Amino acid sequence: MDGICNQLLNVKGMVVEDACIVDSPLRPVPVLEVRVRPRRGMLRCSRCGRRRHGYDRGGGVRRWRHQDFGCWRVELVASMPRVDCPECGVVVASVPWAEPGSRFTRDFEAECAWLMGVASQETVGGFLHIAWRTAGDVARRVAERVKASMPSPFDGLTAIGVDETSHRKGHTYITVVVDHERHRVVRARGELNHWVSWASHSRIPEIVELSKKIRRRRPDILRTIRLGCSNARLEASDDRIKVTIRMAYGFHHVDNLIALIMLRCGGLDIRLPQPAI
Repeated sequence: MDGICNQLLNVKGMVVEDACIVDSPLRPVPVLEVRVRPRRGMLRCSRCGRRRHGYDRGGGVRRWRHQDFGCWRVELVASMPRVDCPECGVVVASVPWAEPGSRFTRDFEAECAWLMGVASQETVGGFLHIAWRTAGDVARRVAERVKASMPSPFDGLTAIGVDETSHRKGHTYITVVVDHERHRVVRARGELNHWVSWASHSRIPEIVELSKKIRRRRPDILRTIRLGCSNARLEASDDRIKVTIRMAYGFHHVDNLIALIMLRCGGLDIRLPQPAI
């Protein structure tokens, strides 16, 4: 039973102690309440993330909203022990199913962030049954987590600069890429110069005037070719950001707005939860 519940809840390092449906007048809808605890020997500090010895069971009982099971809302309930951390002091232990300080499981937050990147405010709120400003808090946490896990675009260059012994695989690859970019710009410059020279000797006044304009803007044209950017792409990004800002009406902090822009426009790799094997 414990193994099946673990697979359904998609959480490693957790023991399911009990599950029951709670239907009380204090709740708007019935809730599937699953009582859980971390496995023994898995206690970690919620601040530094290192394994620590247990201090006591005085952290109290906490609840985390999990992904729904069909039409049933699901909550994980656990008694939170505290750990004695030499660096952070006596703090509540972390749990394997949620980020420290969050009221939602990681799977729920991933689902929420994915929906916020592709769906409207009404869809997110109606499907997940959460307030829009709460979804903004979730977006901020997920965006920070994903950005922290993404490699820096300079990691490869740094590794090559430090590791002289493995020199020549990564260095050769980067040299090939740079040479390709230079060849493309040199070729574009030659063809552009050839056309401008031809157009400037044209007998058509409009073509001659166009060649003068292109000659004045030649550095900008070559820079666009080198960087692969254009006004059309920038205008499209600007329009999408404006739509996202209108969507974010109701957020209580500007960081949540920035996180939503990152989710919808920043190219972050936000994925739906996958089965934990």
